[in-house]
Amino acid sequence: MFGVPTKDAKLSVDMSKVYSKEITITPSYAASDSDTLDALKLIQEGKTNVKSMITHKFDLVDSHNALEYAHQGNDSMKIIITNSETLN
Repeated sequence: MFGVPTKDAKLSVDMSKVYSKEITITPSYAASDSDTLDALKLIQEGKTNVKSMITHKFDLVDSHNALEYAHQGNDSMKIIITNSETLN
């Protein structure tokens, strides 16, 4: 599984199949090197507008608020913490 599930997302799994087929379920908080390279290529080629993914911006002095907001998992996709000189 890759990507952040929505808050309170549930997964129904037939555990007998997980057991009998020796399936391993591994969540990942980070992308693989291959995923990262693919993403950077899409950005470089202009096929992905990453600026549109930024839903919230916080100044460095408000980073505690940014982390709390991200932890709540409400309506944020990507939260940027920056210094006030580059916030605009």
